[in-house]
Amino acid sequence: MGEGPVLYAEDDENDVYFMTSAFAKVVPQVPLVVVRNGKEAIEYLNAAKGTNKWPRLLLLDLKMPFMSGLEVLSWAREQEKFATLPIAILTSSTEPYDLQYCRSKGANAYLEKISQAELPGLIKKLIGCAKITAPDEHLTLAENYLLKLR
Repeated sequence: MGEGPVLYAEDDENDVYFMTSAFAKVVPQVPLVVVRNGKEAIEYLNAAKGTNKWPRLLLLDLKMPFMSGLEVLSWAREQEKFATLPIAILTSSTEPYDLQYCRSKGANAYLEKISQAELPGLIKKLIGCAKITAPDEHLTLAENYLLKLR
């Protein structure tokens, strides 16, 4: 598995606490970098490209201040340098529009937020589905892995 961290864009303190705790228990060898809004996610991605800070996976909440997760997803998929970045949406939204928008913009996964007890299993699946496409490339998710279809 690659060296890069998982980038987690989430503004809710409780969700950040539970995700951080679960990562430390399940995959302590995988760094988790937390940003608190969409603007910070884009700033991180722009600065990390071509470095060992390039994320193997972006976990993205949809409802965040300054710039929503929908805007970050759209922006990332419009940039050639981020076209293969695996993006998993973790959201409490049950809006059909959000799901359809994420599918149309190329999200690799759309998952409703789950309980703290279920989080370790989800992390294992997300990290486990990653693969190295070439020695010098970052990790990618299998196409549409875990994409929730309604």
